[in-house]
Amino acid sequence: MMTHHIALYAVTLLSVVAMQSSSANALSMHECSAKYQAAKSAGTLNGMKWNEFRKSQCGVEATAAPATAPAAAPAPVPAPTAHALSMHECSAKYKEAKAAGTLNGMKWNDFRRAQCGAEATVAPATTAAPAPSPASPGRVGNTVFPSAVDPKIFG
Repeated sequence: MMTHHIALYAVTLLSVVAMQSSSANALSMHECSAKYQAAKSAGTLNGMKWNEFRKSQCGVEATAAPATAPAAAPAPVPAPTAHALSMHECSAKYKEAKAAGTLNGMKWNDFRRAQCGAEATVAPATTAAPAPSPASPGRVGNTVFPSAVDPKIFG
C-alpha cells in the first residue's frame, strides 16, 4: 500500500514538472499582449484577431517582442482640494443630524454617501459631556458601574 502512494506521488510530481517546463518557454499574457500591440501599431497583423495572434505567435516557440520606447506616462490625477470626512467625523455628523431629527428617514449608508464625500464639512464640535459629579462615581461615559459591592459576594 505504501509503494502505491509513493508511486502516485512520483507520477504527480513528474507531471507537474513536465507541465511547468513546457509552458516555461511560452510568452506570458503580458508579453503576448505587448507583442500584439506592437504588431497592431506597426500594421503587420494582416487582419489577424487577438485569439489567432495569440495561438500563432505566443506559443512555446515564441519570443518576446523587442523592447520599444516606453509610452508617455499618463498625466497624474490632481489631488482633490477637499478631503472626505473620516469615518469618525462622519459618524459624529450622522449622530448630530439624528439627534436634531434632520435625517428625513435617511439611513447610515445613504447619509455617508451623500454627506461625507470630498465636499463635506466637519460637523461642528458638540459640547463635551460634563464631568461626572462626585455624587455619581459609578458612571463613565454611557456605562454605569455599581456604586457599592454587596458584602455577601466578596465578604
